Amino acid sequence: MDIKRGTSSKKTINRRYLLAAVLSLLVIWIIFKFQSSKNQKVDSSSLSTAEIKRGNLPLEVKGFGVLESERKRLITVPFSAVVEEILLKPGATVQPDSVILRMSNPEIDQAVLQAQQVRNSAQVALKQLQLEHQKENMINQNKLADIQFDTQEAKTKYLALKSLADQGVVSKFDLLTNETKVKKLESSLKFTQKSITQLAELHRQAEQILLGKLEEKQSLLALAIDRKQQLEVKAGIEGVLQNLPVELGQNMKSGEKLALVGGTKKLLAVVQIPQRDIKGMKVGMPANVDTRGGVAKATVRRIEPVVKGGNIEIELELIGQLPENARPSLNIEAQINLGELNNILYLQTPVNSEEYSQKKVFRLFKDNIATATPLNFGARSGKYIEIKSGGHEKESFILNDMQKYIEQGTVTLTN
Repeated sequence: MDIKRGTSSKKTINRRYLLAAVLSLLVIWIIFKFQSSKNQKVDSSSLSTAEIKRGNLPLEVKGFGVLESERKRLITVPFSAVVEEILLKPGATVQPDSVILRMSNPEIDQAVLQAQQVRNSAQVALKQLQLEHQKENMINQNKLADIQFDTQEAKTKYLALKSLADQGVVSKFDLLTNETKVKKLESSLKFTQKSITQLAELHRQAEQILLGKLEEKQSLLALAIDRKQQLEVKAGIEGVLQNLPVELGQNMKSGEKLALVGGTKKLLAVVQIPQRDIKGMKVGMPANVDTRGGVAKATVRRIEPVVKGGNIEIELELIGQLPENARPSLNIEAQINLGELNNILYLQTPVNSEEYSQKKVFRLFKDNIATATPLNFGARSGKYIEIKSGGHEKESFILNDMQKYIEQGTVTLTN
């Protein structure tokens, strides 16, 4: 029994020593953490600070993009050809008749020559027919003139014989013979006149047929010439040559892209806005577009419904006089006004702070002490963010990322 008591006493003493050691280590750790926290220092020269302000905060979002032409003309290859000469390069200012490049196609050149020959043959055939008709008309007119002369002569003789017959000098038989001759000549005159009229109509119809054939050949020639003229690629509109994805000597197939021309009379700004900033945006809202050469007024014209890469595409319609450097494909920055928050507290946005969230931000106190203070954020606008609660007007906060000091809660700033 004595031996058992000694063993129990020793176990109790060992437990007490172990408990004392653990408590000692805990006290040392607490003291170390307290001293470490108390003595944590941060160089203030590397920090940015800002003061909470009260007032009206315009709700603005920014985005980046480019100017685009409202009117664009995509020029494609009308038929297979080879790029023979490049006259203009992307960025060149063009007029509707500005020649961008020239192409060649031997088959088209040959087609033009053949169409010219066929047209010329049709012209010759028509001219020959017209000459034949003119010759025939001259013969008929001479024949008509002879009949008219003979008829007039017979009438004159008949009148003379009639006077003599009344006097009994000429027999009535001679008078009747002459009268018959006059009637025969008059009938021949009418027939000849009618024949000439009918022949003229036949001539007109024949010439009309050949003229129709000539016009057909002329149309085919015009079509061939138009195809050849298409080998001389023109801008078609006033603007800027934006793209020319071809090389000298390149074989082009029908339908391939030759050039893109953008008009300069009407420009649009197409910008990318982060999805988180699109809330509350509506068509018609005012905006400003900075071209780095001036600022143009604009309004929201279209909001793309699809999110791409975390951004939404916004189309802005430019209003009024544009800066002199405004042109298609120019990089721009846009600022869209979503409204205004009146009489609120706001602060320059601390690093890694999101709207409508809570975050601990170090507040500045006297004696260069800063303490982590929970702030509840509201709407964000540009570089500012609304303070819903946690802060008051004229209180100053550190804007830098201080996440590694959050657990310590307090830091001391040094110069």
